[in-house]
Amino acid sequence: MNRIFIFFFIGLLFVSKSVTAQQPVLENYMGTWQWSDGKGDTLTILLKKCKRGVNILRSEPDSIFTNLLLGFHSYIEKGQLVENNMNLVADTLSNYQSFGGRLLNGNLSIVFFDALRDREFKGTLTLLSEFPNKAILSLPYAGERIVWEKKKIYPNGRTIPDNIVLRKIE
Repeated sequence: MNRIFIFFFIGLLFVSKSVTAQQPVLENYMGTWQWSDGKGDTLTILLKKCKRGVNILRSEPDSIFTNLLLGFHSYIEKGQLVENNMNLVADTLSNYQSFGGRLLNGNLSIVFFDALRDREFKGTLTLLSEFPNKAILSLPYAGERIVWEKKKIYPNGRTIPDNIVLRKIE
């Protein structure tokens, strides 16, 4: 009976380790990701881990800290720089990052704030299991447009491409 229990325990330990090893962790998404169409369009995203407080009951002692990914990006279209906030990488306390995300159901649930178009897009960054250094960025859900004072009016739409395969470069 003891042998059965020991084998069961070892088997359970092996199965639990193999299941957790297959599930993505936040660290797998950290780093610099890039997409290029080969014709002058390039998107570069830097994702870094940050611990943020989430105040559930709106009082200081009830804050819960959670790990999130914050991101900064640069987008070049037809060889021209369109949008860039990579110079703000050291600033994780303000709202200057353009990406934010957390793990949800095995994928990185991600939000992109398109500063040029004053719009928020929500979707996922999904790691490709057969290619560990590649991920699909999909941002199908657009939030309401917020119009701030801008010198130039940008048309509705999005600045960065959607449904693209990013390659991890760092």
